[in-house]
Amino acid sequence: QRFQCGKCGQTANLDASEPTYVTFTAPEDGKEYIAVQRPDYSFMTPGNGVVAGEVVILYATGLGAKIGTVPDGDAPKAALAAQAQVTATFGNVSAQVLYAGTQPDFPGLDQINIQLPTDITVGADGFSVLSIQVGDTTPRQFRVKVR
Repeated sequence: QRFQCGKCGQTANLDASEPTYVTFTAPEDGKEYIAVQRPDYSFMTPGNGVVAGEVVILYATGLGAKIGTVPDGDAPKAALAAQAQVTATFGNVSAQVLYAGTQPDFPGLDQINIQLPTDITVGADGFSVLSIQVGDTTPRQFRVKVR
């Protein structure tokens, strides 16, 4: 798809058919992980795992159309929920998606707030699998450290 900024006139090609999640490379092991923000605003790393039952925030782009509109180039003034259903599982257990939509402080960025289940299946290495699906897109899976 080709997009044009209404304010600056710049155009860009973007494949918005699938969500893209914010990831990082952990200095502890050099592996790539999804950016999971914990309640204390720290991010999950191999040395700072999530805790069963807590609410975490994921960041992404491409969640699709929102309920409401924002003028091109403007930051949303309020949270606008995604029209598509967003589902998540953590260690094969359903996780409650509390919100999926615009991140109101950064134009073009989306966020997904997830309440982690209290009964998480964790592997021997201390990791579990987080699976996220937006609408009918292909589910994406990420390894997440659990304490």
